[in-house]
Amino acid sequence: MRAFLVILAALSLSQDVWSAERDANLQLAAHAQAQESQSQATLGITLREISLLLQADPHVFARKETLEQDGSWSLLKDLEVKGFVEIHESHTLPDGDAKMLGVSVVQYRASVKGRAVVAAINTK
Repeated sequence: MRAFLVILAALSLSQDVWSAERDANLQLAAHAQAQESQSQATLGITLREISLLLQADPHVFARKETLEQDGSWSLLKDLEVKGFVEIHESHTLPDGDAKMLGVSVVQYRASVKGRAVVAAINTK
């Protein structure tokens, strides 16, 4: 009987913990949605696009295929259309190495407009 009461007490505690965790997750999701809406209203870009903008580095090369697979390529193209990044696509590396022949390599950098957004984010 004592073991049964211990099990009931443990189940009751775990239910409370699960409920609190669920509430915290709902609050976090609501906060993320509010941030997404604010980003869309203010800049016209998504939080994921802001993440890509913050990662923009002209010294980094990414395989276009990888960017397409993870959904980043269409977001980068959208950022380019909106003037936040400049994209350079090549089949060779800057040193002329063509070992990656047949594979597109992409560099992207923040434009003046994009750098202004990055600077504003970094000052907060």
